[in-house]
Amino acid sequence: MNPRPVPSLHPRVPDHGQRHDPDLGWLDRRLAELGFGLVLCSRREETFERARQERLKVSGKPGQYDDLRPFIAEQALLRRLARTSAMPLLGEG
Repeated sequence: MNPRPVPSLHPRVPDHGQRHDPDLGWLDRRLAELGFGLVLCSRREETFERARQERLKVSGKPGQYDDLRPFIAEQALLRRLARTSAMPLLGEG
């Protein structure tokens, strides 16, 4: 049986610096038992500045991209959450 991608790690990511980490371990384990897996789409840290330049061309709120550290930290958190999930990480490597 091929693992099925699961919707998101998003509920475990703090919103605008707020601490909110609900215990979804039961759901993670149950989805793994059902054959779900994770697909993590992320950006390498060295590509953020170039992506920022492209985003500034269309952004209605360009100031939010002045500091890229929150975006880089969020990517690192998503990678950590994916590595600790009971579900297999699909397409890794």
